Amino acid sequence: MPDGDDIAGLADENAGYTGVLAWYRDAKTGQQHKLTEGDQTPPPKRLTHLYASKARAQRAVRREFASQP
Repeated sequence: MPDGDDIAGLADENAGYTGVLAWYRDAKTGQQHKLTEGDQTPPPKRLTHLYASKARAQRAVRREFASQP
């Protein structure tokens, strides 16, 4: 179990991000594709879930990007 300092570091890791990155798997080809929104130059916030469809990944990226500080 991580201690309190490690957990606080995880929360601060994505503070001030300017872009979001998510991955989804194409059901027809089985290949993974990425979706982005915002500025990808500084490291973007990466969503760790592999989404089942492009629509779900887009919804998650837009939601996360809209909720940025």
